[in-house]
Amino acid sequence: PRATTTKGSDGRYAPHAERTYALRNWILPLCVGQPYFDEVIVVGEWEPGPGYRYIHVPSVHFSSVDALAQRQAGFDASHGDTIVHMHDDHILEGIEEPGLWDVVVPERWTRLRDPRGETLPNGLEKGYISGHCAIYKRAVLERCPWRAVPAIRAWDVKHTEQITAAGFRLGQAIGLRCWDMEKGSTPWL
Repeated sequence: PRATTTKGSDGRYAPHAERTYALRNWILPLCVGQPYFDEVIVVGEWEPGPGYRYIHVPSVHFSSVDALAQRQAGFDASHGDTIVHMHDDHILEGIEEPGLWDVVVPERWTRLRDPRGETLPNGLEKGYISGHCAIYKRAVLERCPWRAVPAIRAWDVKHTEQITAAGFRLGQAIGLRCWDMEKGSTPWL
């Protein structure tokens, strides 16, 4: 019920309830149907459903800081050697094993202004792993868990600092796209 009135972390975006249609009918079925995902774990305030595991971790801060506890809970429940994390309003198009890299960041795109799509910042251009979507080797998150990241708005910058200080390598996956789909947002800002 809270989703009908709770807006994005900066208060500008549409209520979270407007994400439910896309998440229930499009995003989750695409994730569950991907042959390269062994498991799909949904963490936060959602609902159980076919093909994925749901872990209830309610919002405390009602900001991007809640992602820390939610991502940690999802990681703790996972079993794979390669972990993909993405926001609930994103779709990952394809997959790439980290290979030479310990963390791979896909290109970030949107179609909110142009149906052909346009690129968005994904963090690596400024030296950090954006919280929108990334692919990690399990060892990275075991050594640099989200529970050890300061609860601040720029947690993704601090987490990247921990990861690089531990000697892990970051790379961008050119051609691998993560689509930002949030209705009514301006993700290019």
